[in-house]
Amino acid sequence: MKTAEEFIEHFTEKKIDIYRIKNECFLLDKDQKEIIDIIQKEKKIMPKHAGTFLGKESKSRFAPSLALLELLSKLSKYSDKKAVINEKSSWLFLCGRDVFAKSVISSPESGLVLVQNGRDENLGLGKLEKGMIRIMNLMDRGDFLRRESK
Repeated sequence: MKTAEEFIEHFTEKKIDIYRIKNECFLLDKDQKEIIDIIQKEKKIMPKHAGTFLGKESKSRFAPSLALLELLSKLSKYSDKKAVINEKSSWLFLCGRDVFAKSVISSPESGLVLVQNGRDENLGLGKLEKGMIRIMNLMDRGDFLRRESK
């Protein structure tokens, strides 16, 4: 998926109004949009960042943020694009590990999935391939802590 819209459509039919600054995508509320419009008209400058960061687009793919995964998890409450895993595997997934089939409570057959714990809290993003015995960890909430501890 190359664009934010394609990525979002994979998980939900609901639309998210995306504000772009260069190749970065943001979610803005009404007041933030008004302030940016005023700044652009009066100062003729473009902000570098605004609102909630949703991800970054490149020529080959879209890289979502954890904030977008959380938003999609809430928007698609009963989505068939969610994989629910048990408590022990939730911790391992947050540590950057893949999840094996015996730890999966429910999931679609294949594709990108929002990985959730038993309380429907988003843990990250994973990939299931048809007939595969695991969910590959593509992105998880523990990544931030691992990067900060280096």
